[in-house]
Amino acid sequence: MTTKNSLEAQPQVGLAFNAQIVALQPERIEPGKRYWLKSGSRRQRVQVQPLSQLELKTGTWNAAQRLYRNAIGKVRLVFDEAAIFDPYEPNRLLAHSS
Repeated sequence: MTTKNSLEAQPQVGLAFNAQIVALQPERIEPGKRYWLKSGSRRQRVQVQPLSQLELKTGTWNAAQRLYRNAIGKVRLVFDEAAIFDPYEPNRLLAHSS
């Protein structure tokens, strides 16, 4: 069985997917509220549904209803239009290449 490396893999397209983010919004990130997300030169409307937040002191993930500024969280992103993305797992090495 052969698998494509990250440079050969095709991007995926979808209306929703899970992601890990750092909340840089000055106000907290609220479930169901619509935000602008910029990826490259493209801006898209997205709803962010917080799922959990990393507790930095303990390294554990706790359920979260909202994310405050500088929080690291797992979220569900729901787009108004199809989004193009690369899944993290097959592309882990690209995040560390320079």
